Amino acid sequence: EEETLARQHADDANRAKSQFLANMSHELRTPLNAIIGYSEMMLEDAQDDGRNADADDHKRIILAGKRLLLNINDILDFSKIEAGRMDAEIGEFDLNEMINNAADTIRPALAEKDVDLIIDLPELSQKVWSDSHKLEQCVINLLSNASKFTHEGEIRIKGYAQDVSGLSGYVIEVADTGIGMSEEQLDTIFKPFSQADNSFTRKYGGTGLGLAISKDLVGLMGGDIWVESEIDKGSQFFFTVNLGYRESERTNIQHSVKPHLNILVVDDSETAREVLHSQLTSFG
Repeated sequence: EEETLARQHADDANRAKSQFLANMSHELRTPLNAIIGYSEMMLEDAQDDGRNADADDHKRIILAGKRLLLNINDILDFSKIEAGRMDAEIGEFDLNEMINNAADTIRPALAEKDVDLIIDLPELSQKVWSDSHKLEQCVINLLSNASKFTHEGEIRIKGYAQDVSGLSGYVIEVADTGIGMSEEQLDTIFKPFSQADNSFTRKYGGTGLGLAISKDLVGLMGGDIWVESEIDKGSQFFFTVNLGYRESERTNIQHSVKPHLNILVVDDSETAREVLHSQLTSFG
């Protein structure tokens, strides 16, 4: 009975923690989205007026805001995973296109480094039936880590066909020539709120959640993720994408856009409403 009661208290505490993380993440994201939204509007005005110095400042604000937003999203995603509220949204998409889009997000971070980004996906030509957003998040997490810990050389994304749990699938590999990891560091790399060691957190920043979330997301879709690495010899992360499906599971979704749309903007934040109104107006 005591064991049952202790387990119940632990479960209650865990749920309370997850709820707090979710609420706190929401409270942080709301003003941050306003900062990013207004900065993007000011960037457009500066570019239109030819104020290049101001435009560069706005770009730095937007970049810093989006980096902070990524950290907050990590915490929110982790709280959803812990609370069992993370679901897969399955649809058809081009895996090659998704990986190239993910690669575009880290190109600015590599612009000031002597690091080449190489994409080698000769076999990824067919359409994939999986959760595009979650797979892209995993690729971005792996590429962000590779960019963070690689100061010269290259980051290479490779993909090749391979059966996964008896079904057709792919293995995606993200390899870098960065600082690498020891066997002791590899033991904790997929644990939440941890990095290879504490000195990494001080030097490189981050929440220590990216790889833990990636592991859970890949697992949610029936895949696996692992790493091979040596100190000063770079790291190679691998994850599997299960592409198997039955024809009866496929759903064709038709998207149609009417020529004249009436859009109702609803939000309890006046700032968010103003940003959305301005952006929608600029889209016509």
